[in-house]
Amino acid sequence: MKNFAETMNEFNSNLLSVAKESNKGSFSIFMEVFKINHIMFKSRAYSAVVNGSVADEILHTNYETCDFGKWYHGKGKELFGNLDIFRKMGDAHKKFHEFIDKNLELIKDGENTLNLENKDTIIDRFKEAEKYSEELFSLMDQLSEKVGEDIDISTV
Repeated sequence: MKNFAETMNEFNSNLLSVAKESNKGSFSIFMEVFKINHIMFKSRAYSAVVNGSVADEILHTNYETCDFGKWYHGKGKELFGNLDIFRKMGDAHKKFHEFIDKNLELIKDGENTLNLENKDTIIDRFKEAEKYSEELFSLMDQLSEKVGEDIDISTV
């Protein structure tokens, strides 16, 4: 009988371990979807600046209205707002959008992006945006590591 109890305890322990890894994987995938959306937005913004025209959809997307921003300021804040990593994600995300938005404003205002006066400024802003994008992705990974095992993915 003791062997049976030990086997069941080991089984329960293994099952719990698998469940935690599954949760972590699910939350990581959840974050990866935001990364993909972020990359697509970034690509559209870069193209808009290079082509000299911007769609209203991109122009009206900011750090609060993009998919990640909606989650961050809503359910994400409710669940993780007390975590330093989470707050840092918000800062990096906001900075990313600020640099992208400044470049998009040039297009909206009819500036010629190929103008040599603007070229260096535009490039510098995109470099800064890229820095904050990388920071955001790293923080997303850190959040997944920190909370992934214990999160109920149905609540995010």
